[in-house]
This record gives sequence, structure tokens and C-alpha cells, in this order.
Amino acid sequence: MKKATKIMIDDLTLLKMLGKGSYGEVFLTSKKGKSELFATKKMDRKYADQPNVSKYLKNEISILRELDHVNIVKLEDIKITKNHYYLVMEYCNGGTLSMFKKISTAVWSTLFRRNCSIFNETNC
Repeated sequence: MKKATKIMIDDLTLLKMLGKGSYGEVFLTSKKGKSELFATKKMDRKYADQPNVSKYLKNEISILRELDHVNIVKLEDIKITKNHYYLVMEYCNGGTLSMFKKISTAVWSTLFRRNCSIFNETNC
């Protein structure tokens, strides 16, 4: 993993880059006064403010603000600077989504059925 220069945005410190995605970079971050780590999406405003991307971003933020479930990554905070948007999210250190793309359909099917039965048992 590529090391990032420590950058401060308000009470947020970007520690190192975790990866890159379609809409920007993801950093491991910490917040002043908190012991836990966060995953923070950094998106360039020049790109994110384009109408088709802006609609996607607003939709993602709206959905994440509403969701509160142990199996869904929580949106903790949003930071906006002159050049970037930062979505501060719960950090899960179990790997990346691209790692899970390699799992076979049979394994996904089994995991899906198992999780559905857990949700049904807990009335989620």
C-alpha cells in the first residue's frame, strides 16, 4: 500500500492510501480525539460536481445517512474543501471489494443464503 503524506482536514488526518476507485481515492484516516480508524473517500470536486457524478454522489450520501445496520459500513462524517469532498466512513479491515469479486458464484450463493436466513431470524 502506498504511503500518503499526512494531510490534515479539520480534525481528520489522512494516514495512508488504501486504494483507488472510479470516483477517487480511499485513505486510512484518524480523527482527533477518537481512537478508531476510518476509511475516507477523497473525490476531486471538478469531477464530482459534474451532473451525472453529482447525482450518484448525492444518492450515495443520502442512502448511507439513512442506513444503520451492523452489516453495512456507516457514513461517519462529510468534509468539503475548496477542491475535494471527503466521505468519512467506518473502516473495515477485512479486505477490498475487488478481492471478493474473485469468489465463485457458488460461494456467493451460499453466503447470500446464510445471510438471508440470519436477517430473517433477527427480523431485519
